[in-house]
Parts: sequence; structure tokens; C-alpha cells
Amino acid sequence: GIPGCTKKWHHFKQHPSEVFATWGSELSNKACEIYAALPAGQTRVELSTENIRQWRKLYEALVLQAGERVAQLMSELLMHRKHEAGHKNGRGLHHPRVSGTKNLLTNLLLAIPTVLL
Repeated sequence: GIPGCTKKWHHFKQHPSEVFATWGSELSNKACEIYAALPAGQTRVELSTENIRQWRKLYEALVLQAGERVAQLMSELLMHRKHEAGHKNGRGLHHPRVSGTKNLLTNLLLAIPTVLL
């Protein structure tokens, strides 16, 4: 495998639009932090080497995070296509967010009063 690429993808636990809103909120907060660190009321700002070094680290982290998020999104899209194709062919696929054990217990709890009555 590729070094450093051992991350296991977790599937979205929210609707994709909520995930995108969360990502946008995170990025806007980071932009506000950068803007707040600049001197107020100046049209020209002299940047120190330390500022540039910090922003470069932030840039690298954000690019890496963006790549991971694109990979996660592509994984979700592929999973959706597999489910769609399986549904068309009359075959269901296990969904990673669905717990078979939890559903079994729910069904048993509902079946007990039904059978006893």
C-alpha cells in the first residue's frame, strides 16, 4: 500500500448536505482565525517568516483534509451505486450503518407481546 494511507473510511452518519455544511463551517472558522490574527485597520500588512510558516502548515493540513474528504465522498458515491445496482437486480446489500443485531432485538421485543396475546 501507499505509506500513510492506512485510514479506514467511516461512512457518513449524517445526510451529505449536513456534512458539507459542517465542512464549510469548519473552513469559515479557520478563515476567521487567520483574519483575526492580522492587525486591524491596516490596508497593508507585513508578514513575518513565522506567519508564512504557520500558514504553510495550515495549507498543507487543509489540502490533505480536502483530499481525504473527496476520497470519503467518492467512497460513499460508489457504495450508493452498488446499492442501486443491487436493488435493480433484486439483491440487497448490507449497509454499514445498519446493525442487524439491533434490528433483531427490536423485532424480538415487538414479537413477544404479539405472540403472547
